[in-house]
Amino acid sequence: MTLLSHSLKVRHLILAAALTTGPGFVNPANAEIAFLVDLNSRTAIDLGNLGGAGSYANGINDAGQVVGYSSIAEGNDHAFITGPNGRGMRDLGTLGGNWSQASGINDTGQVVGYSLTADRTPHAFITGPDGVGMRDLGTLGGNASMAYGINDAGQVVGGSLTAEGSGHAFITGPNGVGMTDLNSLVELPPGIVLATATGINNEGQVLITSPIPEPEAYALMLAGLVLVGAVIRRKEIL
Repeated sequence: MTLLSHSLKVRHLILAAALTTGPGFVNPANAEIAFLVDLNSRTAIDLGNLGGAGSYANGINDAGQVVGYSSIAEGNDHAFITGPNGRGMRDLGTLGGNWSQASGINDTGQVVGYSLTADRTPHAFITGPDGVGMRDLGTLGGNASMAYGINDAGQVVGGSLTAEGSGHAFITGPNGVGMTDLNSLVELPPGIVLATATGINNEGQVLITSPIPEPEAYALMLAGLVLVGAVIRRKEIL
């Protein structure tokens, strides 16, 4: 049995998908394999790996550059980027640790994700165009952060621990400059904390998840509150 991963990203009938080979295939490790599927040409391209057993695709841009992570020969996972149309997988390296993952990519090829640093704490990163150069985005005062989305201006969103140890959503300025707590930029009902930002579009609209508030205060609030349309214009953070 072959299962399409729930995290596939679709654009213009081209998608990056992680396929899991199950018991019906000769694959005792049950490895995941990243593919680029072009529904126009009805082709599926195996994206390969970085020398290890499997790979996993998380994002794709309009040129067909795919990002995600793959195991390397030593067994750890490293973030990767491909060339246009999924051709040629390249290791993006790490922030000094032994592990990294790529979460998103914009149309200039800037990649975001998270990586272990030399002191073994996860930090959000951004690269330059075409995945060149990995830069630490820092944190909101705590010891960990993760980046999940980026728009074409290079504004990055994700989540970070604060100095007090709470998880807060963040946004940066263009090209990943300056990390700002999203909770400081919007008016929120009492008890609501914006915990993680998972995506941002070219209008600066940010997709957020938040823990469920106390039931007596918000009995009708849905699990994983999603705030769509919290418009964070660039001018508000520059």
